[in-house]
Amino acid sequence: MPSSPSQPAPQLADAPSTTATVQNVTAVADDLAVIEFSLDGDAPLADYSPGCHVDITLPGANGEMLTRQYSVFELTGSSSPAAGQQERPTYGVAVKREENSTGGSIAMLKLRSGDSFEISQAFNNFELVANAGYYVLVGAGVGITPMLSMAQSLERENKPYIVLFFARDSHHAVLLEQLRDTCGDKLIEVFGRPREKQADIYRHLLGQAPKETAFYVCGPQGFMDSAKEVALDYLPEHAFHWENFHPDLKALSGEKNAGAGDGPFDVEFCGETVEIPENKTVLEVLEELDLPVKSRCLEGTCSTCIMRVVDGEPDHRDSVYDAQMYADGAFAPCVSRALSPKLTLERWRQ
Repeated sequence: MPSSPSQPAPQLADAPSTTATVQNVTAVADDLAVIEFSLDGDAPLADYSPGCHVDITLPGANGEMLTRQYSVFELTGSSSPAAGQQERPTYGVAVKREENSTGGSIAMLKLRSGDSFEISQAFNNFELVANAGYYVLVGAGVGITPMLSMAQSLERENKPYIVLFFARDSHHAVLLEQLRDTCGDKLIEVFGRPREKQADIYRHLLGQAPKETAFYVCGPQGFMDSAKEVALDYLPEHAFHWENFHPDLKALSGEKNAGAGDGPFDVEFCGETVEIPENKTVLEVLEELDLPVKSRCLEGTCSTCIMRVVDGEPDHRDSVYDAQMYADGAFAPCVSRALSPKLTLERWRQ
């Protein structure tokens, strides 16, 4: 789930892709691996920035094409170029086989050196804010991946930060050596600590953190919820940033408003008023009417289809925006609905 961007930059669903070739696969555990790759022509990854992710497309077990999102980081010193040649840009993703995998993580873990896949440009809903006085980067399991790319950037810029890495044990600590090499004594490794005791670490750290601290977290939803509960005792909400590639099921179900937005409602957009039935989303209806709205995830996690509410009361069901974005009118037509009989929407940027 990408996070709660303060200034989301919607990306195009038909953004160009290129071919990537696997350079190396490092198995961390039976269900966990790091896949290193480079792009055709040794090109750099378009729009790469710390905290970004990519869409990777490859065939599944039955030949069907599967697209999944992965946070990506840079590898440094991964090749030895000949004299006068530039080092090949090489990147990596961490992959864990999901318990209820529909094929994506299984296909990724079958990749070997020399295999290829399609990769999109980079997208970023989890950008580092530029003006924080201190950065707290927290990751659990493969959720540590964007924290590595952020730490790499903060090291280059000589900015103060700390990384908290939670994992079951050192044998399941993906990217551990890369983190140690990058962060040194700015890395805190926390293995096997029950979630209810993790809060003590946050309190100790945030209790002495300087003003203007920015807090970033990525991992399972429950892990992030626990971190947020503690962090907001010390920080304003705009200083808390999270990322998850899976929707918050409670938000998606409309549980927050007890399903009050499940029924039909009207939407006015581009001078037309249309009815949204209870079994269709705003996005689906607008697409059927050839009212173009770019989209990608279709589950309220990427911000590509962001629109602005001009009038009416929305029923927010996304997993990406925060209170400030809602106050600014952000609306995810792929999942969100209405509590009022009618919503008036406009494009986010006009």
